[in-house]
Amino acid sequence: TKPPAAAGAAAASAAAAPAASGRSRSPTKQPAAAGADASAVVAASQAAAEILQSSGRVSRMGLMKLMRDLGSTARRAIVEEVLTECGLPLEQELSWEAFLHFATAYQSREGFSLEQVATAQRLFLEVAGAKGLPATMLADSLVGFFGHHCVEEAHRLADRVVGSALDEASDGEGGGGGAAAPSPAKGEGLSFHEFMVCARTLRETLLDEMWHEFSEADADGDGLVTGEELVRLVQPLLGISLVRDSAIEFLADAGGSAEDSSDVPVGQRPLDFDGFLRLLDGCRLREGFARAEAEELAAVFRSFDADGSEEIESIELLGMLRCLGYSTGLETVHELVKAVDVNNSGGLDFGEFLKLMRAHHEIEMQVGREVFNGRTGGSDELLAEHLPSALQDFGWSLDAAALSGVVREFGTPASLSFDDFFKVAQRCRRLFAEERCRMAGFSVREVEFFEGLFKSSGANEHKWIDWAGLERILGILGVLMSNLDKRKEVFETLEEARLKAREAGVDPAELGQPGDQAVLSLPLALHLIWALGHRRERMTIEREMKAMEATEYSHADVAGFREVFFNILERGTPLPREEGGGEESPKKQAAAPSMLRRASAPTLLESSAASAPPAAASSSSVAASAAAERPGTEAAKSAIARSMQRATRGEGLLNLRARLSGPLGGPTLSFIDLWELLRFLGLKPTPEHRLQLVSMIRKFTAGAGAWANENEEVAPEVVGTVDPVRDVVDFAAFLRMMHWMSEVNFARVNEAVASILSITQHSALAGGGARGSLGGSSPSGAVSDASAVAAGSNPPARGGGTQGHSHAKRRASAC
Repeated sequence: TKPPAAAGAAAASAAAAPAASGRSRSPTKQPAAAGADASAVVAASQAAAEILQSSGRVSRMGLMKLMRDLGSTARRAIVEEVLTECGLPLEQELSWEAFLHFATAYQSREGFSLEQVATAQRLFLEVAGAKGLPATMLADSLVGFFGHHCVEEAHRLADRVVGSALDEASDGEGGGGGAAAPSPAKGEGLSFHEFMVCARTLRETLLDEMWHEFSEADADGDGLVTGEELVRLVQPLLGISLVRDSAIEFLADAGGSAEDSSDVPVGQRPLDFDGFLRLLDGCRLREGFARAEAEELAAVFRSFDADGSEEIESIELLGMLRCLGYSTGLETVHELVKAVDVNNSGGLDFGEFLKLMRAHHEIEMQVGREVFNGRTGGSDELLAEHLPSALQDFGWSLDAAALSGVVREFGTPASLSFDDFFKVAQRCRRLFAEERCRMAGFSVREVEFFEGLFKSSGANEHKWIDWAGLERILGILGVLMSNLDKRKEVFETLEEARLKAREAGVDPAELGQPGDQAVLSLPLALHLIWALGHRRERMTIEREMKAMEATEYSHADVAGFREVFFNILERGTPLPREEGGGEESPKKQAAAPSMLRRASAPTLLESSAASAPPAAASSSSVAASAAAERPGTEAAKSAIARSMQRATRGEGLLNLRARLSGPLGGPTLSFIDLWELLRFLGLKPTPEHRLQLVSMIRKFTAGAGAWANENEEVAPEVVGTVDPVRDVVDFAAFLRMMHWMSEVNFARVNEAVASILSITQHSALAGGGARGSLGGSSPSGAVSDASAVAAGSNPPARGGGTQGHSHAKRRASAC
């Protein structure tokens, strides 16, 4: 029977709009039809009733449109699964009763497939406790369910959920049918149904944008758009620029309309909205890389996943970047991890690694497009005679013979389109990477420096050097073989370097025999120098991991403290540089040279500083990344750009020497830096505090067992004047210092932090009261609050003038 229009509107609204079950309230105050207001739902329901009244039945195509009118952008595969589950025909029209049957089944699973519901339930149970899913874990759970591409949207939705619960808790009101609202402030979590409502809301938010773009491209309204037109939508929607070959591959995977002839070019075949979604899904899955490229990257990833954890740590990423032709230091790697580490694990899974590679690929495409346009004057073709100069502009220039071989691989064309030019450039980059890998990842300019150093240290015409000459070179770099243990370490590292050099493709004739120490070739010596630095970096990471375990700081906490550490290292202040900010601290400008080189270092090493960024600059990327930069955001992508550009240049010889010769194998802060940090926080430390601080610095840098014996009495000879060389802390010791200061309330630091943070209404952001410490029972609290303030997202101060608030805000950022 055909229902009257009013009854049809009410029935359709009740059946198709997702309704709460179990607990009567949804966490976003019943966001029916993906946030549409009640009047829109009624209007859509009336339209649905009119469709059904016209004939009393609805076709499958009509059903898809009907669901969109009701506020749910349904995918065909899920609609077909629900129809099959209900025993309804897939190809026949549905009656009104059949539609109600379908709509009820569809809303009971919030529009997801059974497989998706099972996945959501597994993720929910992994995190949820006895009181449900903590609201603070909602964003991460949604990202785990949908993927890395929805980080920003998931956090926005989670913020709304927490804000809604806090508002209801402060008003003393329940939601919906009178059930109490889950309030993170009271420790109550979300039920599984409420989690699914949030998932449905996020899905509709994501699909709405895609449907809008598809509808704009569907000029004639027939529900079909050619593949070429849809490929142009991938970049604005996903931030992925597809080259021609990759686009054809993804379009073929997405499939064309069944009515199309097989001889129609893939780009001309029309796709419906579901085909468009398959296109986007495929691009997300491989981050826009062609299948062969993704498999190549997967092979590299697996080869460096030594423990089979399906995640690579910072030290493994260092080796992987070297294999791919990039030379970088540990600080830059930490920033890269921070920029794409969506799950805050401190490492990268393959999806996050692909995202990192895609971000860098987009940067290369942008640079390539600028170079191409500059050499073509805006035309669509680059003449082959201009290719060498264009590649030189791009930064992947090869010698004439090698470039000729690359061009022959592409058929020696008279001119090249941008896609062809970019493919040639990528091929040159791979050859460039292979050569750089043979030279232990050092840049061309760095290799030239070492060639000069070899020559001045007695190398023969074949660039081989004896052991005495190598000792002179290592001494210049700060590696002094002053005792038997030091020499043994170098000899052991030499054999590791010999193996790595062979794996990198160095000619076996240049490697000598295992155990041979009489003479060394330039490539083997470079691999030895790199391996010595890599060994120090492994020690640094081991120290940091032990410090994390001892302090129980999370990876997110450590990232916040790392930013403060490198801000102090670079500029002598814990504050990030403001936009258009001034110069570095005069103290740091004066101190940097003495921290990085000995008086005996030759002028050749000093002259290389002009071609390499200073040591502080190697950490500027960490400081430049604001604490509020979430992985996947535009700010995070900019951080990746800065880091990969430095990795392409090389880490810099002064940085290498600091890493090899530094007392702790990495960047360090002095006693003065820590003392000034305390004064910056408004503390007034006494001479007794000074002696206590010196003692703890020496304890935390004395060895791996020092932390376990922290409660022992400090020997009298340890307490004395400050030693400017010995009294320094690396980042691992810095973490321990911060934790210790909070635990013992050193110089009343906890009260100072609480006082500074009280200028912000951070309790609304954190769902609780002020955390008056650097760590304590909730170590992540201070870091989280500092992140919000550093990003400029804190609410206005409760009192005081603009100038006072600005100063207090910046001090809170330091906390």
